[in-house]
Amino acid sequence: MKLVGLLLIILLTSATGLLLIYIYFGPENSNDKEEFFFGVSFGQETVEEAKLLIDKVKDYTNLFLINSWGISTNETALDEVCEYAVEADLNFMVFFLWVSRLIYPWHQTWLDTAKERWGDNFLGVYLFDEPGGKQIDTGGWNEEMVQVSKTCQTTARQQTSSSTAYRRLISQKT
Repeated sequence: MKLVGLLLIILLTSATGLLLIYIYFGPENSNDKEEFFFGVSFGQETVEEAKLLIDKVKDYTNLFLINSWGISTNETALDEVCEYAVEADLNFMVFFLWVSRLIYPWHQTWLDTAKERWGDNFLGVYLFDEPGGKQIDTGGWNEEMVQVSKTCQTTARQQTSSSTAYRRLISQKT
């Protein structure tokens, strides 16, 4: 009888311990899960091409990146693509090289009203893609970049030499 009682106590203690471990380390009961975005980048030029791509990907993506200079500099075209993306239940971001009140006076107003107009589907602006990328791609700064690189290497060598000499001087004095 004592053995059965001891086994029962061990079983209850183990079950309680396992339950506490599960509660502490188990899945959270929170509804605040971060949304995962998976999508495509549109870099072509026309609204019709954007709509075709949205129709093609809307069933398996939730993000549409409008990465087109022709669309992002034309307010009417941009509005039409954004509306179409929202109607397809896609979130979207817009590429702007810059936000200019002089060259594109509508940019600031568009940005001010985008969140209220499209709600949480508007994720924001993708601003100024890869500084220097275009120059690297086209070879525009290659010679200058080589010179900067050489200057940096020379400076690094000088700093290393100075530092080594300083350490030797200090070690000789001590």
